[in-house]
Amino acid sequence: MRTIFAIVMITMGLAASAQTLPHKMTEAEKKIMPVYLENIQSRGDTTPPEFPVRTAAEWEEMQGVVISWDSFYGILTEIVRHSVDQGKVYIVTTNSSSVSSTLTSEGIALDSVVFLNEYANSIWIRDYGPTNVYKNNVDSLIFVDWIYNRPRPDDDVIPAALANEMGIPLYENTTAPYDLVGTGGNFMSDGFGLGFSSELIVEENPGHTEQEVRDIVQAFMGIDEYVLMETLPYDGIHHIDMHMKLLDEETLLVGQYPDGVADGPQIEANLQYVLNNYQTVFGTPFNVVRIPMPPDAYGNYPDDWGDYRTYTNALILNELVLVPIYGADADEEALDIYREHMPGYEVVGIDCDDIIGLSGAIHCITHELGAHNPLLISHRKLKTADAVSRNHEVTGYFEHKSGIESATVMYRTDTTAAFTPLSMAQNIDSTELWHAQIPVEAKADSVIVQYYLKATANSGKEQVKPMTAPEGYWTYSLDTAGNMLPVANAGADQSVDAGAVVQLDGTSSYDPDGDDITYSWWTNATIDLIGDTTATPTFDAPEVTTDTTLQVYLEVADQLGSSETDTVNITVNAGISVKELHAVKSWKVFPNPATSDVLIAFDEQTPKMVRIVNANGGVVLSEPLSGSSIYKLKTNSFTSGLYLVQAIYENHVSTKRLIIK
Repeated sequence: MRTIFAIVMITMGLAASAQTLPHKMTEAEKKIMPVYLENIQSRGDTTPPEFPVRTAAEWEEMQGVVISWDSFYGILTEIVRHSVDQGKVYIVTTNSSSVSSTLTSEGIALDSVVFLNEYANSIWIRDYGPTNVYKNNVDSLIFVDWIYNRPRPDDDVIPAALANEMGIPLYENTTAPYDLVGTGGNFMSDGFGLGFSSELIVEENPGHTEQEVRDIVQAFMGIDEYVLMETLPYDGIHHIDMHMKLLDEETLLVGQYPDGVADGPQIEANLQYVLNNYQTVFGTPFNVVRIPMPPDAYGNYPDDWGDYRTYTNALILNELVLVPIYGADADEEALDIYREHMPGYEVVGIDCDDIIGLSGAIHCITHELGAHNPLLISHRKLKTADAVSRNHEVTGYFEHKSGIESATVMYRTDTTAAFTPLSMAQNIDSTELWHAQIPVEAKADSVIVQYYLKATANSGKEQVKPMTAPEGYWTYSLDTAGNMLPVANAGADQSVDAGAVVQLDGTSSYDPDGDDITYSWWTNATIDLIGDTTATPTFDAPEVTTDTTLQVYLEVADQLGSSETDTVNITVNAGISVKELHAVKSWKVFPNPATSDVLIAFDEQTPKMVRIVNANGGVVLSEPLSGSSIYKLKTNSFTSGLYLVQAIYENHVSTKRLIIK
């Protein structure tokens, strides 16, 4: 195998070259790619794990990071300098003495450095490194390795070498029917079964249908919902890490070009597709944070032959965030955006102007390595707009293989005081969900509430979230003595036929003080809203040639102020028959309201999963369906109140309300 590729490499002129291989596949590599695919070697288990699996998110606890000491040594040195304080740094090199000399001459201690004595063809270890996957959510770490989409055999060995060095089981997608070509730069996970890639993952696997690709990723990585977005015209590698990044379960960082520039239009279309079709694990819309996509040093963007500069191509490693910078005017703004949305993290910029011309930056040349004994914490953050409506209730998800001994909210309303511990109670219907209500006393002026979560496992392990606490914490504010602003609720998303009369529903909007509210609806779509100052306006769905999603916005106001804007999505179907539409929408929840068990019946189309979300946004049940058209929901452990029942289809989520008395 090595002999074959050694000859090929010499033919390509790479073996004698001191230049790093580009991120893109070279023309010579394209010619030998078929030969490479025919000679893939398996070094791990090639069958799906026989236990439930969960792919970790990048912001979770990590034991370290791995890099390939191939080129751009100044950038790699800075990555090591900051990463050694966050865990082990594995360095792939066959010349550890030279690397050691370089690092020590830069004042970097080697106590946390581990050298992996292996050859590598390139620096782009994000793409060929292993994916962090957990058995039974948190029990033990395994590595999953796709077929690298470049004919670079030395790179392809690294996941197996790491697995051997670290004593971690390796699962590989190298053998039919589970063979899968892909790259780490074109994948991200929310840590709870939602994955993102561009459609490159389908294009590079012509031997599989899109559904087969989804099935393989689900079987090996536990990705139940897989978001596939159109590739971008000016991003030559089509990797999503060049323009987007999940910062946590509910925050999506997305690059933004000036209007109409480069990949801007397609990025906006992809973002709208995500927001229209997918939700966070909490059953809520994603919080979208925009970050600039800056021009190159000459003011050019990729559509004018400029470098593909990006700030989303960053590394999160425990309490550290390494962000590529370029000496651009927008550098400091980008760093501030990370600091604002990742409180307490050490955010460091590293100059990547030299490497970005090869279509990659920090994320592309690093790969985090999952912790062996994680204590997983997840939480839908309280915000100013909904703290009152949720009655200051904090719901947290805590999981450790030994179980959770205790969970605590650490909070303060005096920003100069120490945090006060508030014990959380375990939900009676879930061993992982815990809750508590932060007591907020009325004052003469606005109250600022700062808080974080802390948990102790039965084994004694402790963890906090944000991971940077107590230096990092979440904040919301409210005026408890004066007026509380009303809360807008624009109703559930709808799917309708062209020409149908659509009735909007803002009746769930309310004012925490009980004040009368007024309604104000508007939209940028070409429709006529009738009764746009009432709770339930109507409009005629327009004729469309393709399925089109209209966004309608609602604000409500009392005498002293207006709510934040809420949005409802109305999808107008083109060319879909009433029968087909009925098949998607026709399902029932009964009895409703309910005092005992509830039946959820699907007339024709059975979803992949049923999810139950409580009024605080916490997921109290999420269960896949195996073809059955009737699901029985036991409610004896449910507290009284409002719940959302979500039927999750392949590319659609349908929601109904359920009242438990």
